[in-house]
Amino acid sequence: MVGGSTNANVGYSSNGTSFTNAASGVTTGVSGLVYGNSVFVAIGSGGGVATSPGTDGATWTLQAGASVPVVTSGQLLFFN
Repeated sequence: MVGGSTNANVGYSSNGTSFTNAASGVTTGVSGLVYGNSVFVAIGSGGGVATSPGTDGATWTLQAGASVPVVTSGQLLFFN
């Protein structure tokens, strides 16, 4: 389980009860977080994009040059 926060961190958990913080790589708060095709994608409130491969969401990489229009909560979809 992975969740975003307003301070650009994400929390990840293997049990859904105890969470560990990880830096998402975006420079602003995480306003959107989706999972598909074995990749988490975090969208910063300023439009930055970071990805985390696999299923745990522990390691994130900012995707240099990638950006999306400013996203507000509930506006992301991810299709496989």
